[in-house]
Order: sequence, then C-alpha cells, then structure tokens
Amino acid sequence: MFRLKILTEAGKGIGFGHLTRCTALRNELVRQGHLVDFIVYLKDFKIENPDFTKSDWLSISPEELVTSSEVVIIDSYLVTKEWLRDASESNSLLVQLDDYNRIEYPVDLIINPNVFADEINYSNQTAKYIGGPEFVIIRAPFRNVIEEIKETNSPRLFITMGGSDYRNMLPKLARWALDHKTYDIRLVAPEGTNISLPRIDVLPLLSAEEMAEEMKRADVVISACGQTLHELAALKKPTIGICLDKDQVPNHKFYNGVGFIRGNLFWNQDDLKQQVESELTRLLNTDERKKAACSFEGINPNGVGNIAETILNSL
Repeated sequence: MFRLKILTEAGKGIGFGHLTRCTALRNELVRQGHLVDFIVYLKDFKIENPDFTKSDWLSISPEELVTSSEVVIIDSYLVTKEWLRDASESNSLLVQLDDYNRIEYPVDLIINPNVFADEINYSNQTAKYIGGPEFVIIRAPFRNVIEEIKETNSPRLFITMGGSDYRNMLPKLARWALDHKTYDIRLVAPEGTNISLPRIDVLPLLSAEEMAEEMKRADVVISACGQTLHELAALKKPTIGICLDKDQVPNHKFYNGVGFIRGNLFWNQDDLKQQVESELTRLLNTDERKKAACSFEGINPNGVGNIAETILNSL
C-alpha cells in the first residue's frame, strides 16, 4: 500500500476535465488499496464531494504540501515551473499530467493521457515520458459499453459543453437544435447558465453514472473537445465536436482526422450555425451514425489502470 497525493483544479474558466480524469485516477488507486489525499482548487464554483478536499493548494508552500506522500500527481494549467522545482526537493515521486507540453516540468514522470500524445514532441523535457491511446483516462461507467446504432423516427440529441460554459455556447446550440425541428433535446447546464426554451430538458451537472446514461440513450451528442470527447469515443457515440480553446485543439484535430467528428468546428467561426445544422442533418442518417461509431477503436478502456501501474512501478 502506497500513500499518494493528487493536486488539480476546476471551476469558472477552467472547466472540469482535470477534475474528471483525476477523480477516475483517484478511484482506481483507492480500488487497488492505496491511500490517496485528493486536493482540488475550485475557482468561483461550489461543489460538495467527500472524495476531495477543497483548497487553493498553489498558495501553500510546496515543501509543506508534498511531504508525507510517496507520490504527488499534479494535473494543472496553473502550476508554475518554480512551484514544481520547489516541490521536487521533497523525497516524493513527482508526476505531471500534461496535454500539450505546456512548460518544462522539473518532475520525475510526465504522462500525456490523450490519443494524440505521440504527435507532441517532449524532447525538451528531462523527465521520463509516457502517453497515447494506451493511457487515456476513461471513467468506469464509460468503459466496455457495446451499443448498437439503431434506426429511429425520434432521434435524441444530448448537448454538453463541460462543467463551465464560459464561451456561452449552450443557449446558441439549444436554439439551433430547436430550429432544426427534428431532435428530442436534453442538455447539461452548469450553475449560472440560464436556459429556458420550450421542448428542451435542462439538466444540472451530472455524476459520471448519470452522464454515461444520458450519452448512451442519445442518438447524437454535441460536445466540446476536451476530456468528454474521449469518453464519447469510448462509447462510440456519434458526436458533433466543437473546439472551445487552445488546449482542445490537439484533441479536435485528432478526432477530425480519424473521422469520429466532422466539420473542423470552432466556437468562434462565422458559419458555425450552418455547420452545426449540416451535421445534425447528416447524423439523422443511420448509416452516417454507424460510420461515425466505427471510425476509431484505438482507445484502451483500461488506460487509467495503465497509468496507475506505471506510476507505482516508478517507485
């Protein structure tokens, strides 16, 4: 049994991708019988979860924070090289989850848990590096699910832009989907998002199990291109993917390249409404949905287990 600490962030302008994948990693490590201290910085967002402690951990001295843990796992776009350098003075194994080689990391191990990881050049790093489709983090309810694409006269559309709709996309997408006059529509609206439109079921933020059920019952999903896109690919769910920010660009590019999503859609392009409507029309066709579902099968559903094994074998 090992003692580990996971440090990450979520909230307004940050989203919930880091928290999602760190929760899955925490659950896997706990399942294996290890002790995990899970600390989350929540920016302008309130959430109660007994599995983690809320703290602005970046304001705490690294020397104080990382002691007493054999492994410290960090998943953060806010952490600095200087903070990590101070943390590296401890006797802990320092592990950094990274999406796009954001900075030079003075750590022991870098993990890129994304399908596109092999396209990122990490030659500037001195730390050991792993990543790619064998290490994609998929939460338990999204693993090993096999569903048949069926023809339907009442297609169901599910819309999610993540835990923080900071681009204000949900109201637009909801109206466009309504204008299409074809789908039964359900969407997840984060706290503070005001959507009141007829014939749309508006849901609060969902648990992993609830989110998986919503995605499974949908015929088509509109999603941002962060962590959720991996889980949709694992479910083989026909998806319209919209890139919201620079950290989503590699995911967006990869899944467009393999044909899982189409249209190369960005949140701020002038013709986004027309492109979304075109994709909604295309995916009404059962054969098109089947093609989308079979376009990519390269994700290892046990990627989180591979990550846990790699970290613990590095001790």
